[in-house]
Amino acid sequence: MRSIWILTIIGQFVVAKYDYEYVYEESSEADTQDLYNGHHRLVGAPRSSVDKYPFVVAFAMKNTYRDYASCTGSLITREWIVTAAHCQTTQLPADNLKECVDVTTHSGLYQLNGDAFKCHGLPDGSVAVYVREGAVYIGVDQIPNPQDVQNGHKIRIKFVVRHVNGYHGGGSYGTFGGYDIMLVKLAEPAPADIVTACLPGMNFKDHGLGPAYTGQNQVFLAGYGKYKRRTCLTDQYGASKYHMCEMYDNCKTTPPPQTEECKQFFSSPTTPNTIPEDKEEIVILESQYPIFSKTGVLTSYCYRSESALKDSQGWCKVIDDAADFSARTLVKTESWGFCSRDCFLEESPKNTLRALEEGVDILDDFLCDKFVDASIHQRVAVEPEVLCIGSLKPLKFDAWLKKPGNTYERLTEQEKAERFQHRLQILPGIQKYVHSVGTCNGDSGGPVFVEAPNYGPKRFVVLGVVSGGRGLLGNCGGLNNPTHYVRVKKMVPWIHQILGEDMKDVCVNTSDF
Repeated sequence: MRSIWILTIIGQFVVAKYDYEYVYEESSEADTQDLYNGHHRLVGAPRSSVDKYPFVVAFAMKNTYRDYASCTGSLITREWIVTAAHCQTTQLPADNLKECVDVTTHSGLYQLNGDAFKCHGLPDGSVAVYVREGAVYIGVDQIPNPQDVQNGHKIRIKFVVRHVNGYHGGGSYGTFGGYDIMLVKLAEPAPADIVTACLPGMNFKDHGLGPAYTGQNQVFLAGYGKYKRRTCLTDQYGASKYHMCEMYDNCKTTPPPQTEECKQFFSSPTTPNTIPEDKEEIVILESQYPIFSKTGVLTSYCYRSESALKDSQGWCKVIDDAADFSARTLVKTESWGFCSRDCFLEESPKNTLRALEEGVDILDDFLCDKFVDASIHQRVAVEPEVLCIGSLKPLKFDAWLKKPGNTYERLTEQEKAERFQHRLQILPGIQKYVHSVGTCNGDSGGPVFVEAPNYGPKRFVVLGVVSGGRGLLGNCGGLNNPTHYVRVKKMVPWIHQILGEDMKDVCVNTSDF
């Protein structure tokens, strides 16, 4: 405990000694809302209310001249917020922190790209960076609405704390890796009636949660990001599931492409004339050994003539294929997919609190490790601590064996599992696939959370903070692109060390959930 008390005393000394005025140039909203592709939003998510999730806050590191936010965070005490480090790395890169500390020690002000900083090294190697023009919005549903801002609370950021092994930014893990986490200290406490979030204890279950694992919608996301992608996403019923429509291609209402093999299959008197209601596609195999074996080789995947989703309208071209999550680059393809509701969203006000309360899974550690390994293209100095957030779905298809004379035989579920590997299934023996649930620009640092057991209503446990999508598909989502959230459970000891005596105000849920 001695190191914690020393850190607290040092932190208090630094705050008192260096409470000075900064000089910044004006920063526009456009400069901060798309700092790089790693920032995230909840695309198409319904509006929510701070009355429901009062601990979710929005903030910007520079917004003196107008009200807007570039990131999201979680209030864990009335004075501390946990969020993502990359919300500030574009302003002060990790490689400049040491120099900033050295310059601050000798001359008091570190200049970089027209900005001024003061940095102070902490005993564990973390760095406190003092800011002047940053602000946090608490209790505000929609930041562009002046009345909402007036009814809520806008509090200045005093300083942020960057982890000694913090993520370096740039949209990839690079050669360093690191933890994309940052603590924000408010210049004054939030109102006493604000219900803060809890942190998970070391025994708290934080993976293998959600409808794919428990059958329950128990995992929630929230953030202040934008509502629409630049490029819309396909749904699950076409040839390319959860892929990006070609940017300049409009959704077509003509029948989608179909192979001659599929046309012949649907016209046969012994087969269905369309895809069954509970399936997404049909796979046709050609028998290698018609008499002795069920083994087959693929000839065609067959799809519906229109999506089963009522809010889908037509189909679009797809030119990038992300079916192999372990691949280093996208495969160029000539494919198609049904345009999802994502393609028809109307623009919505920016910086409005939105939440996803269904269809969200926290992947189990085994699967998450596979995706993390695929996203790290080289050895890194610090292995990131990550939760993978997405939607884990079963592949719903029938498999038919084509026999001599153009007759067909439907394989049983057991035969299908034993004899055939779908091109989208994650791993052999696991006939499932994963897609992102839609985080994008503005939601960076926002929480993935669950209800806190035995803590009464409106109390939640923050399990992770948005770091970024690391799959091959950019543009905020897509197949094999679960969002990486920093695993908060692994960061609690560091948070304890930085907060010192303020840790007494933090709710740490020690249940095993």
